[in-house]
Amino acid sequence: MIKTSASLPRNYRIAGMRVSAGRHQPPETWLSGSTESKLVDNLSMVAHESAHGFQFIYPFNVLQASSPEDFKLGDYTAYFLDSARTYVVKHTVCFNSNELKNEIPKDLRTYRYTPYIAPKSGIGSQKEGFYGLLGEFNAYYIGMLMTHDMFAYYETQASEDLEAYQKYIQNISSDVAAFYEFKYFLLQYLLKAKLDYPDQYELLIDNTALRIAYTQVYTAFENLVKTYDKQLLVIETKISNLGIPVNIDDEYFWVDGYGVGLNLQTINPMKTELAKPVYEEVHQAFIYQK
Repeated sequence: MIKTSASLPRNYRIAGMRVSAGRHQPPETWLSGSTESKLVDNLSMVAHESAHGFQFIYPFNVLQASSPEDFKLGDYTAYFLDSARTYVVKHTVCFNSNELKNEIPKDLRTYRYTPYIAPKSGIGSQKEGFYGLLGEFNAYYIGMLMTHDMFAYYETQASEDLEAYQKYIQNISSDVAAFYEFKYFLLQYLLKAKLDYPDQYELLIDNTALRIAYTQVYTAFENLVKTYDKQLLVIETKISNLGIPVNIDDEYFWVDGYGVGLNLQTINPMKTELAKPVYEEVHQAFIYQK
């Protein structure tokens, strides 16, 4: 994804219009830390922000060939999963996600409610509606995948210091929380669209490319979260087999008296809410099935 973004030209001609993608931002733009450990911990952010750059520039490369007459800047997003799967989706008219602020009860206004839903701003997750929320969902998946793919590094470090396992868990569990938060935001958006903006909801339902992208991103993210859930128990067993006290409670992963948060205060309320039939119904209605 990062290599592709870097290789793409910065200027295009689409439907007779000159389009500039702006200056290329190298991935190290988002890299911070003065030690190896801190640099590795920050790679999820690098992948996440690089995904947004890819989402913006990749459609230009595709659209330059087809040059659609109704092209408008900002009307397309490319959702990336892997080298074989990128989904370029044209936006339809949709309301600002900030309108969800009154639909989300205070006890579910979790960490990412601000800034992705409120206060009102010009960020993509708000002004691009469902498409912007899906863009963030996609970026958090890419960030989590980066951390997951670095597990061998953390495991090597854990051979000398078991806190490396806890650092891995702490880093990746933040993106696990994002999975549940953005699933909730996306389904709340569909529910509100169906009730208050039926014409816009029909446009979303009729956008096959969008539904395919949603299905693919959601499935990949859900499977990654399931993999992590199993991995967490494997890590616990490995540490226990060393004869070192380890346990998981309602908030922390404890190793020999030292605990790190699992983000369960965010995850568990979201899981409880999402278990309600209304969310599963709207999700299944939007999943693309041939």
